[in-house]
Amino acid sequence: MATPESDPTEQLFELLAGIYGSLTGHADPVRAVENLFDRRAEFLVPLRVEHAEVHAAMLDRYSDAFDALEFAILLCRSLEEFLDRYVPDDGDWLDVDYSIEGAADRALNELFRSGTLVAGEVLALMRAGYSTGALARWRALHETATRAEFISRAGDAEKVLEVGQRYLEHARYHRIRELQEAVERYRSVNPSLPRVIPWEESFAWADELIAKYGTMFKGDFGWAHAHLMETSDDYTTAFDRGRRGRGPQFGDLESVVRGRTGDPRRWQDLYANSHRAVHGEPHASINVGKDGTRIRLRGPREEPMWEPGEATAHRLSDLLWAFELPDHVLPYLAREASPLSRLPYAVSQLAEMAERAFTAAGHQASSR
Repeated sequence: MATPESDPTEQLFELLAGIYGSLTGHADPVRAVENLFDRRAEFLVPLRVEHAEVHAAMLDRYSDAFDALEFAILLCRSLEEFLDRYVPDDGDWLDVDYSIEGAADRALNELFRSGTLVAGEVLALMRAGYSTGALARWRALHETATRAEFISRAGDAEKVLEVGQRYLEHARYHRIRELQEAVERYRSVNPSLPRVIPWEESFAWADELIAKYGTMFKGDFGWAHAHLMETSDDYTTAFDRGRRGRGPQFGDLESVVRGRTGDPRRWQDLYANSHRAVHGEPHASINVGKDGTRIRLRGPREEPMWEPGEATAHRLSDLLWAFELPDHVLPYLAREASPLSRLPYAVSQLAEMAERAFTAAGHQASSR
């Protein structure tokens, strides 16, 4: 077995040679695998040691950044505890109040909870050394924050309430359709299935929502269609020219949010990389030479660790302020005299500290 000072690639080849030798050392393939499993410590322990060294290096290099981000997430969860008073945690989902009065509150609450959870998952993946996985999960945070910003920055109290209500009813619509498709699948297998599912009585609600909001409401971001038609010239032009036959795309929301908050253009590039990380798509390198342009697919690659960290800190802060300071001041946010009033500013400052620390660590690593 190679020594700890050996080249990692050589160590891996030695491990693989041992594995192949064990697999071919017995005529019976079943016994060969059993023998290999009996020797598993011989092969797995060195790999675990190597991963532990990578893990330790990550914790050392990004310790300040990790701690600042973890602290920010902890304070976000403190705000979530406050939300428990206002968001019911029991009862049937069909009984939820979808009235416009509580729509913005509930929509922003749910998005804030979701984004905080995802930020914690990104942090866990980064600490374990999985930069590509962290970037893949960052995509969910970016999409969550963008939805929250789109609702929160709708323009005035009336618009925030309207967009929030459409967002919730859109989730309701898709849930009804999922249940309807499930029942249809069961009935295709067993046509005599009795009508015992009470949810079937709600299937007509989906048609009522389409009648209320129009066919564009069916799309993944159909809840944003009406507001985009009112506020985005780019979307209106694309729709009029037939390029949005299925309703808005995520990029339409992202463009409006970026235009209003001044988010850097690099979010688009990072989002494209995260898309490849999510779907396992290959990266392509382009070489322009005398023989013309050549494109080579390189397969998935490890992302720089600092990028998902910096981006997570930034977007967590954006999500917080979308929740905390919407264009419509929510009743429960009038808490200036409460200790909670300082929490958002503490989260924002900790997120900024984490963002700077990730950037500095990334620059330090690239200069070596």
